[in-house]
Amino acid sequence: MKRKNVFALALTVITICLVSCCSSKNAQKKVDFSSVSDKEWVVNSIENENIKMEDTERIPFIKFSKGRISGYTACNRMMGDYLVEGENISFDKMGSTKMLCQETQDIEAKYLDALSKVKKWGLEDSRLQLKDEKDNVVIVFTEKK
Repeated sequence: MKRKNVFALALTVITICLVSCCSSKNAQKKVDFSSVSDKEWVVNSIENENIKMEDTERIPFIKFSKGRISGYTACNRMMGDYLVEGENISFDKMGSTKMLCQETQDIEAKYLDALSKVKKWGLEDSRLQLKDEKDNVVIVFTEKK
């Protein structure tokens, strides 16, 4: 009888240890969105295509602050609302100015198209990654210095 109790107790302790170890590893992977908020993030790549611009004033960027999004598309200012729930992110009430910039219109179109696909976010190697519903990275940003 005592052997069964000792065995059951040992099995319970081992199970609790394993569960707590797994939980702490998963907790370490989670990143709070506050580490992204209130910073300007400059576009590095869109759909795996590096974005290089001679005019650094026209590089697209994004900023998240208290449920509001703002940024620049390579031609126009953009704004709207965002909601983050864990790794999920959604945009709402998006708008932009309506200037025409022939030299950057292709980049602007790619950027806005990629933003429309975004469903998730993540940080990897200090880079903000916006991802589609299948976890494919669609836009990569670095923090503006």
